[in-house]
Amino acid sequence: MGIEAEVSRNILADPDVIWQQLTETKGWPSWWIDCRTAKTHDDKPLDEGSRLELMVKPRNVAITLNPVVDLMTPLKTLSLTHRSAFIHTTCTWQLVEKPEGVRVTAQIVFNGVFAFLVAIAQQSGVVRFSLNNFMKGLKRSAERRGLD
Repeated sequence: MGIEAEVSRNILADPDVIWQQLTETKGWPSWWIDCRTAKTHDDKPLDEGSRLELMVKPRNVAITLNPVVDLMTPLKTLSLTHRSAFIHTTCTWQLVEKPEGVRVTAQIVFNGVFAFLVAIAQQSGVVRFSLNNFMKGLKRSAERRGLD
């Protein structure tokens, strides 16, 4: 069992708009306050097997990750996995259409030898803080784009 965090938001936007925001990582730094850089190795939107170069800095803790898209069901599920010698991180987003909008749930799971360090960060709120920032930015950006 790993260390987990989960955040959900109702987003009042078309699923296509939300999906575009999730998969076009070049735009992440414009709406996710913790993201410094995010780009795929081929400079295209995320697709199954895509490799991402991601640098985030929640609460002044710089983290560089190189996750791979290991599961993608367009307009429904996106899962990125980062593996290193000491920690295995999986972040999954699920989109479910509801009468009140699209319910987007983000879940991040940490496993491995250094998962205890994430537990310490979890206690200080860093993980949930950054996940909340991602979801707030996604909601704000998708809803604005949906109005255009």
